[in-house]
Amino acid sequence: MLFGKAAGGSGEQKPNIVVMAVLVVVILVAGFMVVRSMMGPGGVSAPADTSGASPTPPMSPAPGGPPGAAGQPAPAVPGQPGAQPPPPAPSPTGPAAPPAAPPVQRPTTVAESPATKPAPSRGTAAQPGMRQIKVFDTVSISYPASWKITAGGGNICAVFTDGKALFEVHPPDPKATSAKAIAESALKTLARGATVAARGSDKMRGYDTYWIAVTIGGATARIVGVDGPTRVVLFEHVNGAPFSAYRGIFNKMQAGIAFGG
Repeated sequence: MLFGKAAGGSGEQKPNIVVMAVLVVVILVAGFMVVRSMMGPGGVSAPADTSGASPTPPMSPAPGGPPGAAGQPAPAVPGQPGAQPPPPAPSPTGPAAPPAAPPVQRPTTVAESPATKPAPSRGTAAQPGMRQIKVFDTVSISYPASWKITAGGGNICAVFTDGKALFEVHPPDPKATSAKAIAESALKTLARGATVAARGSDKMRGYDTYWIAVTIGGATARIVGVDGPTRVVLFEHVNGAPFSAYRGIFNKMQAGIAFGG
């Protein structure tokens, strides 16, 4: 009987050993498959990233970013390799400036009375406060703008006057051929009986002149013979005022005489 129980006990342990062996084999096969799947194709496992850097995120726009920013690289920093200079700022556009107008040339004019002619090319423009007129067709006379012009001597001479002073331009003696002869001939016709106070020669624009200062009835007068391209006689005198008060204006009028066609 003892042998019978013992035999029966050993017969029950054999199936248990077989089951355990099968389980071990299954576990080993399962472990082998897990290890092989982890190693990947080719049997070499990928090295683990030990740098601690996080994987590169997908290129997607950040919340609130500008439209179209997806997939665009960060802008290059100026000064670093590969950085491109910023594009130049566009210049402001506007209507083109008009071309500069050429300078306006103002014509030089000479104040004249309605019946006068232009001043000759050899003459000079009237001085400030003076007008200019041509007598005997070729002789230009400058005179104060406030003065008047009248005809005298039977309409053969021009008289410039302010009512007191008289600056007369006469034709000369046709027989006189020099400035002195012109003045001395005029002395006999324009200042008959006058006393000669002084006399002398001078020049007017390069032409010979001869002057004679006389006294007539206590008043001073001056006679000037001009031997120019057109010979003339100047007779300067004053009524109701001293000659000295007008000597300056008489000299100025003499200096402004010009000759030309």
